[in-house]
Amino acid sequence: MIFKSIFSRKKDNKPEEIDFELKLDEVREWIENENRPFVKELEEDIKRNYENLEEKLLGLKESFSAFKRSTVDPEVMEKLKKAAKTNKITIENDMDSFLNSLSIPNEENFFTAYDFCLNASKDIKELGKRNRKRFIIVGEALREDTKNMTKSIGRFETGLLEMWEKLKEKEDRVRGAKEILTLVKGIRSDIKRGPEIEEEIKKMESAVGFQEQKERKAKKELDETRNSRAMKNLEKIREKSTELRKKRKELEERIHQEMSNFEKSFKKISHEKGLELMPYVENPVESLTQEDGLSKLKKSSETIKDAMEDLKLTGKSREKLETGLERLNSGVIEWIVKEHSNVSNEIEKMEKKLEEPKIVLEEREKKENYENWRQAMETTKKKIEDLKKEKKGLSSKISSKRKKLENKLAEVSGKKPKVIAE
Repeated sequence: MIFKSIFSRKKDNKPEEIDFELKLDEVREWIENENRPFVKELEEDIKRNYENLEEKLLGLKESFSAFKRSTVDPEVMEKLKKAAKTNKITIENDMDSFLNSLSIPNEENFFTAYDFCLNASKDIKELGKRNRKRFIIVGEALREDTKNMTKSIGRFETGLLEMWEKLKEKEDRVRGAKEILTLVKGIRSDIKRGPEIEEEIKKMESAVGFQEQKERKAKKELDETRNSRAMKNLEKIREKSTELRKKRKELEERIHQEMSNFEKSFKKISHEKGLELMPYVENPVESLTQEDGLSKLKKSSETIKDAMEDLKLTGKSREKLETGLERLNSGVIEWIVKEHSNVSNEIEKMEKKLEEPKIVLEEREKKENYENWRQAMETTKKKIEDLKKEKKGLSSKISSKRKKLENKLAEVSGKKPKVIAE
């Protein structure tokens, strides 16, 4: 038995002194028997208080009816008369709402009576707070009827207070009995929970076995896809694409380097002669690789030479320009630009091959399937661990509740009880 030793007698030198024993299933009947005279007296007391409140409520309704029938004396000065009439209507509406919502319960039940007193007292306080100034104004014009009604409200409120005080005197015992029954219910639930946990763990362990099989199968299929010839070919394409991108970057750096020979001289020539040469030094790759970009520059080489003479370029600027023109006309720059174009075309072809090929979609689906089964398995394992922890803590949880139950029973009976659960 899971709970065989939960309620066992302590093993110490001195035996525990017990006045009486109760099985868990006997506690409700015991507490009902123990409390029967108390409950009967309580219900009779509540009934008497309800009758008293009914009488006071009837008096309140009668005084309110008289208040509603009353009219402002014509001799009251006009300003007060107008204010009294307006405030009287507001009070009547508020009182109607209050009395319509007020209903004395039929049940002689402690908690029903307790809540009724609490809520009715709160409503009366709110009623008074809302209408305090109105009662004063109307009272000036209708002194007797207003006074009678407010006294009736006060008497009803006093009746509520008296009932409330009597209920408060007995509250500890009533709530103690309720707590006893709640503890019994909790212990029963915890005892029942043990076998339920065992059953849940068995089901989940079976589920884990199934999920592990599915996870292994999904992993195998994913590995097969990742190690397939199609995936290896794709990896080669990716590697080739990476290499080509690296090569293109190196070619672009060479283009920048070659065109740096023209930088200073092109600035001067463009400024003095109005030639469109600056894009070749500001954006050399874009300018040379666009259609006719290189041929336009080559066609301008003679014009550039003439401008060099006209502007009498000398020193380093002239040397670098001559070097640049020599490399342009010798085909060095043309070779770099063509090589860049070839590499770019190859990269474009590679990119088309890499655009969501079937093998990639297949690998993605299989990876998602594998992750789903892996996560499902991990979730189930976590639930099993949580259930095992819950099961492990049940003994101390039940023992703690049983101790509280015995203490509550001792408070009611004045004796030392022992509760036995099976």
